[in-house]
Amino acid sequence: MVFRLIPLFFLLAAQQLMMAQEEPHYIKFETNSVLGTVYLFEQNDTAYYYRPLNDSDVAKPYRYVQERGGTIDIYPENKAIRLSKTKAANPTFCIDSNNIYACWFSGRDIMFQRSTDGGRTFLPEEKLLISTKLGSEYTVDSIAFKNRPILLCGFGEDLYANGELTGKFRHRIYLCWTDAKYSPQDMDVFLMYSDDQGQNWTEPILVSYYPNHKAQFDADLAIDYRGFLYLHYFDKKNYPDGRSTDVTLAVSKNGGLKFDYYKINNEEPFQLAPEHVHYINYKLELDAYTYDRYHSYHYSADLNNDSIYAACDREFMAAQNFLQLPKTVPFSRKIAIPIELQDATTITAVITKPLDPYFEKRVFTEKKFPKGKSKFVLNKKELGLKKGNYTLFLYYNYTSKFAWIIDQ
Repeated sequence: MVFRLIPLFFLLAAQQLMMAQEEPHYIKFETNSVLGTVYLFEQNDTAYYYRPLNDSDVAKPYRYVQERGGTIDIYPENKAIRLSKTKAANPTFCIDSNNIYACWFSGRDIMFQRSTDGGRTFLPEEKLLISTKLGSEYTVDSIAFKNRPILLCGFGEDLYANGELTGKFRHRIYLCWTDAKYSPQDMDVFLMYSDDQGQNWTEPILVSYYPNHKAQFDADLAIDYRGFLYLHYFDKKNYPDGRSTDVTLAVSKNGGLKFDYYKINNEEPFQLAPEHVHYINYKLELDAYTYDRYHSYHYSADLNNDSIYAACDREFMAAQNFLQLPKTVPFSRKIAIPIELQDATTITAVITKPLDPYFEKRVFTEKKFPKGKSKFVLNKKELGLKKGNYTLFLYYNYTSKFAWIIDQ
């Protein structure tokens, strides 16, 4: 019995040694004029914060592994502050003046920590913000994504020229993440915010609402000097089979309560690939940025240039005006759908239920329609449509439009 326990003892000791020697994963650093440069990293499923106080702190640097593949020298682990008592995955943080805010996933829960004195003290225990269905990882098109709870400090003074704070919603903290609240395939982007240093938060705001239950996911945040909030994400809403993907940019001018939406990839969609994974190669910048993340699907613009949105609006309205469809259609004995096209095209029609992500009926696929007015009739018996409320989606020219079928 003793001889059987010896190998087990050495095995456990070796595992503990390997865990203790695991290299920390470099996550993020932030810089402002009050704190200088501060760091957040994860090691052994624990989130740590570090702020170098003087040059001697870099005398014995550790090698921290960057997620983009290279390495960076930062600072001794024994001077870092442990932020998480729970298991931490995908930690992120932001700084605003002397305040430091951090979030991470613990299982399926998003946890929050903060310091309001420059990192000298933090909350005694991390705070549970919200429980999710997805947790810290999810898969789309057989590609694994890290579900990172993105934190953005709305108005740190370094956002502005000469350190001047302008605009609305100053010092607001934003948090966004991906969740499958209604079904595993129905992924959406959610947002919440706090105006009192993370003490209280709004209820989650569904940013990516579209009632056909297609995946919308993997978001990032940015903000400009006016307080305009920019949120972009992968978007499958325009494709009935869900295989193709667009990039949507959502812009809010009122602090996240209302968004305008812009499709910003090239006209044609793209197929997701491993190189599109969130942490590989992209950041949403406020000045002349390029979506390197999307490779051949580039779009360069200055987010502060309102003419960009005017151009996107024209493109969006042209696509929407191409097909005229009633907003509502009554559920009746004979459900006739009138449409009007500016030119001949092919259309795919699908019926869903607003509250049932598993209900989907294909009416027809790539059916040709002529220019001008047309109509088609839904065969309720063939489609299995019992009396109730439905949504009819028409997919055409890399976009989509829908009408509510209402049981009056």
